[in-house]
Formats: sequence, C-alpha cells, structure tokens
Amino acid sequence: MKNLKTILLGTTFLSLVLTACKRTDQSLLNSAEQNAAVLEKAVNDLKENSIVLGSLTNQLDGLPEKVKNHATGYSDLKEKANSISSRIAVRTYEYDDLAAQMRSLAADYTAGKIKTADLKSRLESFGTRISDAPGFVENVKKALEEIKTGLLKFN
Repeated sequence: MKNLKTILLGTTFLSLVLTACKRTDQSLLNSAEQNAAVLEKAVNDLKENSIVLGSLTNQLDGLPEKVKNHATGYSDLKEKANSISSRIAVRTYEYDDLAAQMRSLAADYTAGKIKTADLKSRLESFGTRISDAPGFVENVKKALEEIKTGLLKFN
C-alpha cells in the first residue's frame, strides 16, 4: 500500500510538472501574433505603395525632355522617387521576413519548443523594427503625395 501511495504521488507530481511546463504566457503569445499582423499589414501597404510609385515614376519618365533637362525640381523629384523605391524594396523584404519569424516563434512557443524567457527576449530584440513599421508606411504615403504634388507643376 505504501508503494502504491508513493507511485500515485509521484505520478501526480510528474503530471503537475508536465502541465506547468506546457503553460504559455497568453499575452506574450498574443504580442507575437499581433506583431506578425502589424508587419503583414505593412508589407501589404508597401506593395500597394510600390504600385503607386511605379505609376508616378512612369509619369516622371514620360515628361518631355525639355522638362527633364531644364525644369527646376525635376531631378529632385526623380531622386526622391528612386530613393523611396529602394527603401520600399528593402523594408518590404525585412518586414515580410520578420512577420514569418513572428509566426514561427508563436508556433514554436505554443508547441513548447521555446521557453517564455526566450520568446520574450526575441520579441524585445525586434522591438523598434516592428513598432517603426506603421510610421515608415505613413512616411512613404506622405512622400508619394509630395511626388504627386510635384508632378502637377510639370503638367
């Protein structure tokens, strides 16, 4: 009977330990998933903005040579468009990669492959790269509006 009690207590203890190990910090998991959603939205917005930028660049390229060579502000506008294009490409890749990492971290955490402290550390290491995404998208939109406004003076 004593052995049965010991076995029963040991099994209960082991069960409790295993259950505790599987617990996840839901707010931390939600944070990883929300970060992924923010980044995925930024990627989609940047892809849409890239299409708009392509149209604006085509309009700039289609201006008469006289405007391209002699109009004040044309070269600055063209340079701004090229700069934004490069930044959109880099950030789209970066945000897409970070979103995939966030999804992977969330899945690994849920499956018990990584610990709470590890997830928290990884989320903190990504910090501003994630929180800056919406602001970057807004800055791109503003720059596109500036290019549109600049194009109006050449038409």
